[in-house]
Amino acid sequence: MFNKKFSLSFSQYVFLIYKTQIGVGVLTLPHDLFVISGSDGWIAIIIGWMISTIVSFLIINTLEKNPDETLFDLLPRYFGKWLGKIILVCWILYALFAASYSFMYTVYLIKVWVLPNTNPVLIGLLFIIPIYQITRLGLPMISRYAEFTFLITIWMYPIILITAQEGIWLNLMPIARDGFLPILKSTPVTALSFLGFEMAFVLYPRLQNKKKAFKGILLANTMTAIVLIMVTVLSYIRLSETELAFAVWPTLDLIKLVHFPFLERLEIIFISAYIIILFMSVIPYLHMALIGSSNLFQRSIKKPLLPVILTIWVGGLFFPIIGFQPVISIKKMLSTSGLIFAFLFPVVFWIYSKVFLAICKKGQVKG
Repeated sequence: MFNKKFSLSFSQYVFLIYKTQIGVGVLTLPHDLFVISGSDGWIAIIIGWMISTIVSFLIINTLEKNPDETLFDLLPRYFGKWLGKIILVCWILYALFAASYSFMYTVYLIKVWVLPNTNPVLIGLLFIIPIYQITRLGLPMISRYAEFTFLITIWMYPIILITAQEGIWLNLMPIARDGFLPILKSTPVTALSFLGFEMAFVLYPRLQNKKKAFKGILLANTMTAIVLIMVTVLSYIRLSETELAFAVWPTLDLIKLVHFPFLERLEIIFISAYIIILFMSVIPYLHMALIGSSNLFQRSIKKPLLPVILTIWVGGLFFPIIGFQPVISIKKMLSTSGLIFAFLFPVVFWIYSKVFLAICKKGQVKG
């Protein structure tokens, strides 16, 4: 799957992870956190950043022993042929599930906010074309698209910051009014917003300077945390408690508060441009699933498999699955699977790899 001659630059590595993380969660996280921990939800983001950074370190530390191999290459070696393949299949399904949800969510968002009277199949068909074109060209194109996405959407950050002008900062006080238990309970909610750092499992072997691997993933996690804290805090100081409790997309409600004399419905332009970012939640996971599938079958199957997956996605839009309740239900499933694969598995794998290598080293000494 990888272009053997292609190596990721440090900036491509950082932006690819960062833009994979910045997607669905930014739009809904303020609401999700407020429901559990009130105006203290921003503290949970800091805790989530700390946990994701620790897990990221474990991922890099595990891969350092085999710098030219991805997770999918290591699984059969560490767990044996059959158990390794079972875990590999689980990873493929997880990556495919994350990509499928992000695609479905993108279609749903555009249908609700921009094109309510348009058939979702037509919207999906429009999205399939760029997704196919970028994914089929592999990591070189995906990494360049990540850099392009960052540059072309950088104007969104000052637009959001404009909403702070009339914010009521006292809404954040007192800090930890209900204690730290609600904050800790809301921490797992941030998992969906930090998902993407596990892409290091397949990106690390292609990184030019592997000594900067952890520095890069730390930078990506930090950039993500800053954006999440920004939109969460701004939502808390500008929106009422009623709006935060019932508004599904408080970040978009923030954008609606921005008015220019020469422009109306800024949120429509914002959402339309945000599609570029949402594609970066789809394409890397789709690429990851294709890499895993090639490892599973010991040959490249990207050309026949990619059109099949995209056809299934479009075919699924003919059925009434695009709606509020299905999207929310699948979102909860993705959060749970993300906690297992992106947070729990790296910790278990790191511990297992240390024990495995210690046993192998001990056996060599005895031999």
